[in-house]
Amino acid sequence: MKVVYLHQYFSTNSGSGGIRSFEFAKALIRNGHHVHVICLYINSKATGLKGPFINGKRHGYFEEIEITEFKINYSNYQNLFQRSLVFLRYLIRASKACLTLKYDLTFATSTPLTILIPALLSKLFKGTPYIFEVRDLWPELPIKMGLIKNRILIWLLTLLENIGYRYASHCIGLAPGICNEINSRGIPKETISFIPNFSNLNIFYPSIKKECKSKYIEKYFKDKISKKDFILAFTGAHGLANGLENIIEVANYLRLKNQKNIKFIFIGDGAQKPYLISLVKKRNLKNCHFFDPISRNDLAIVLREVVDVGLMCLQRNPSFFYGTSPNKFFDYLASGLPIIINYPGWLTDLILKEKNGVFCDSNNVEYFGDSIIKLSKDSSSLKLYANNSRKIAENKYSKELMTRKLIDIFKLAIQNKTLKN
Repeated sequence: MKVVYLHQYFSTNSGSGGIRSFEFAKALIRNGHHVHVICLYINSKATGLKGPFINGKRHGYFEEIEITEFKINYSNYQNLFQRSLVFLRYLIRASKACLTLKYDLTFATSTPLTILIPALLSKLFKGTPYIFEVRDLWPELPIKMGLIKNRILIWLLTLLENIGYRYASHCIGLAPGICNEINSRGIPKETISFIPNFSNLNIFYPSIKKECKSKYIEKYFKDKISKKDFILAFTGAHGLANGLENIIEVANYLRLKNQKNIKFIFIGDGAQKPYLISLVKKRNLKNCHFFDPISRNDLAIVLREVVDVGLMCLQRNPSFFYGTSPNKFFDYLASGLPIIINYPGWLTDLILKEKNGVFCDSNNVEYFGDSIIKLSKDSSSLKLYANNSRKIAENKYSKELMTRKLIDIFKLAIQNKTLKN
């Protein structure tokens, strides 16, 4: 079967973004499908294509994946209006491609929600079925965050969302709350699958003794941290939704408690990063350090050899609690890291059940800080949490388990298409 895979932010291991679509595409190819990814060019990502752009586009193959990449300027620093223009330009070019290419199925993965439009047009004019993968609930999340206020725009996006669910052959939700929301719109449960982000056990794995810690600290962090420091890491987007100012408050509390050997490293980028850096400078915090995004391969080394605890941080917004599935969480699991999380929800429920970390309410800075101090001195709990994290990754959220679920959905899609024909 020929599949067009619509994902604006597609990236391989060489980039700094999530590689879910890359691994899913390879799994589909291993099972006999032809996969054509249509994506954007983004500096921090890496599609594997190296050739020049001609008329704003380049095309080629990487690890048997056919890729069309549009050069449309996109940045995490763009505001919502600027991003919307990028989304519009992408959907126009992707729609043209979908209407001219010959293929059997569209696989559209959000965000943004506008990724649906090329898939819907292909279904309307060519009768091509599509599978819709929902990574975040749009427009619910930006509405709850106050980013979208125009009533007409909200109505249009909600209409698009409902149409997208209704006409999809199958919907995939990355979090339990997403699946429940899709079901609440009248979509039968049997056409909805929960496939969260996964742990790549071959790239991310624990270090036995962190014997190379000094070597990698020198390579990636220079004189910012030392071998003796207890390192907590946040990796990924530094956006409004992440609420990283809460971690800055905790860092300031630890400074006041004279905890000089507890350090926070932030690896990634986003619109809030300059503001966060300014907060750190304003408070003269020596225990917070920001670094540019690094490739997935480099990130795996850092988590394995340098970091002691992985941080999960989001705004205290109920829509996030059961409606998100952050890549970083599953990277931490595979790396065998204890996890500290500052918001309730399905991930916190998992952490408390499986005993691989600590929940620290974002509203209680003192408790958060004291919990870090206690954990930094508790080698037995650190070891228990670390071992449990890796076990969860292996037994519940491995790449192999998640790709197997995807392949089953595609087998069903083939059967349905054959029956209709």
